[in-house]
Amino acid sequence: MTKPVRRTRKDAINHIIAQLDAGNLGAVNYLSACSYSLKKADGEYRYCAVGCLFNKAQLDDIALKGLNSVNIGVLAEYIGRKNVEYVTGLSLEDAKRIQKEHDYWVSKDYKSTARFRESLARMLDE
Repeated sequence: MTKPVRRTRKDAINHIIAQLDAGNLGAVNYLSACSYSLKKADGEYRYCAVGCLFNKAQLDDIALKGLNSVNIGVLAEYIGRKNVEYVTGLSLEDAKRIQKEHDYWVSKDYKSTARFRESLARMLDE
């Protein structure tokens, strides 16, 4: 069995942008809280920006543990910082930054992706 290739920071940010373009981000539950993943009424899944970096089994485990709507810092306390960083390809600080921008987008500026997209583009240039 081959070991999965670790996603790079650039790969992670580009994946988030691709998911944004595909309309797969914006997993807001009935309490207006963002969730790592959420099955919508149409049967499709939506993800938070960081959540789209986890695979289905990992997302199922996060939900099973009741951690679907906690911030990434709290999630890292439960599953380990190194695990979060390895799976996502982001430092915990970058993941927190992206989560903060994503939360602003879904709560304040949901109709426009411009600010969120610009934030991700700036991170690619750093």
